[in-house]
Amino acid sequence: MLTLLFFLINNKSSYRLIPKQLSILSILVLLSACGQVPQPFSKNIANIAHDSFLIPPYTEGVLVRPVIGLADPAVMSRITAMAVKELQKRGIPASLVASNQLSLILIVLVEQQSDDKLKINWTLKKPDGKVVAVRKDMIVSNISLNQALNQMTCWIMPEIISCINIKPADLTITINKIIGAPGNGNDLLHHSLTDAIKKVNVNITKFPAKNGFVVQGTVMLTPNDINNDLVVISWSVADAYGYNLGSIKQSNVVAHKKLLMDWSAVASQIATAAVPGLLHLIRSHLYLIAR
Repeated sequence: MLTLLFFLINNKSSYRLIPKQLSILSILVLLSACGQVPQPFSKNIANIAHDSFLIPPYTEGVLVRPVIGLADPAVMSRITAMAVKELQKRGIPASLVASNQLSLILIVLVEQQSDDKLKINWTLKKPDGKVVAVRKDMIVSNISLNQALNQMTCWIMPEIISCINIKPADLTITINKIIGAPGNGNDLLHHSLTDAIKKVNVNITKFPAKNGFVVQGTVMLTPNDINNDLVVISWSVADAYGYNLGSIKQSNVVAHKKLLMDWSAVASQIATAAVPGLLHLIRSHLYLIAR
């Protein structure tokens, strides 16, 4: 199954300020000053200090390998991050550093052309190495790079994510009362998930809309050992008529008793990481019923 900074190329008022003589490489170097993009995949050993509560290991996503082919490591790193960001923006779980056994692998080779253009070669593989699809794009400006990334997301995985034209603003979600968390956990998770969903321009309603979807969250906090507690959060998604679309789980180990009272340190992390998986369930459902 199935997050967060777009760059100057997506900001018309910003890229107008860039002199026309700057090559696409120069633009990307400027962008390389931006910070790291949050990752939606848990590492093998989750660490709350470095990794959010994330989608489960049995789900599918895309592991984006570091871009190769250019002389400047900063430029290659930025293109990689931009590819991950664009996939996440469409609700496709994507990661730079770690994935799971079911996830597809995206290989990106960028070639500098003699006329300052960039040719991007995309290769999508299964975990066993079998090539699923290949694609080539010629980049002549920051605008065409934006377009290539957008088109790549619709090309990459039609069998996993729908590329039918469903805008986030056309989706409506109701979040039921979250249960199971001690202290202020239920309220903070509800508030944080509401904010995280609104940030991706999806509508939130108090009561289910006719064609809307309902999210239910259940939290379990249990002792893991003498020093740690295990947190497991289950999110299920249903349509307005109660049909269950599926569920995702997030889990992590935290210090013993850390979350007995206050969840303010982790609620936003949990919610932000859950949104791509929840949207994937909805988009996959809409894709199936539209076929």
